[in-house]
Amino acid sequence: MVELIQNDRIIGGMTLKCAERASVLYNIFLEGECVLTNSRTAEMCKLTENSFRDVNIAYH
Repeated sequence: MVELIQNDRIIGGMTLKCAERASVLYNIFLEGECVLTNSRTAEMCKLTENSFRDVNIAYH
């Protein structure tokens, strides 16, 4: 639960208005920062984070 509430979020939308609306939803419970970006950048961040986790799991 701590990660869900306190971790920062990268929020990408097809338009800035879409990203802002998602940010409003997250800010209901989120204590971390919402970083707004476009959907392509957000997807690349997600893939990079997933790759980082995969490598960490593989080496443990």
